[in-house]
Amino acid sequence: MIVFSRPASRVTFVIPLYFTSGGIGALMEVFRRLEVPGGFNPALFNHGSTDDPADRIKALLPDLPFAATLGDLARNSGKHNTVMQGLRQAGGQFVITLDDDLQNPPVEALKLLAHAEAGGADVVDSCCKQKKHRWLRNMNMGSRMTNAAATFLCGFGILMVGVVVVEYLIHGPQQRGWASLMAATAIFSGSQLLIPGLLGEYVGRACMTLSGKPQSLIRATVRHDPDNEEGAQ
Repeated sequence: MIVFSRPASRVTFVIPLYFTSGGIGALMEVFRRLEVPGGFNPALFNHGSTDDPADRIKALLPDLPFAATLGDLARNSGKHNTVMQGLRQAGGQFVITLDDDLQNPPVEALKLLAHAEAGGADVVDSCCKQKKHRWLRNMNMGSRMTNAAATFLCGFGILMVGVVVVEYLIHGPQQRGWASLMAATAIFSGSQLLIPGLLGEYVGRACMTLSGKPQSLIRATVRHDPDNEEGAQ
């Protein structure tokens, strides 16, 4: 890994790259037209793409009028780990994370910056009104099934409480403590199922910490700085 000095810019855009070599030119062109008071620098991190987006960016770096950083990860560590690596490397006063497909253009992301400064917020998030991914990704079946199961269990518990209350009102107490026991069981069963998931997450993180294995590794880093070309390697 090549160690470089962090740029003193106001905003750092952290962008994970994955099979996006065809859109690198458009992405850099958007940044060419971007104006940010106090300066900005994009930090792009390739994580396991085989279409060589890093080589395309290296070819564009010398002509960029702004500072930029390219990190090439040793392997595909996943988008979120790549973003975390970018956050560790970012040197701007503010950091904005973006995707590489320009669905969230940098000029729109500056609205997050304005909102953070106006309200004094440490973290600002946003959501898309309409996602334009492939239909399979838009369906997101795994998350949909998980959310549906959770909703069905939170709703089934409430329904069971209602049944217990109605039965109590119609037939009276059948056995002391039965109604309250069934109501509590129906409500808290979902919470009990949540505990093994939390334990699994804790054990996984403990194993990662003890093994000393990093979430991601950077194979090489290249920085372009038009004001200091000596540090652009």
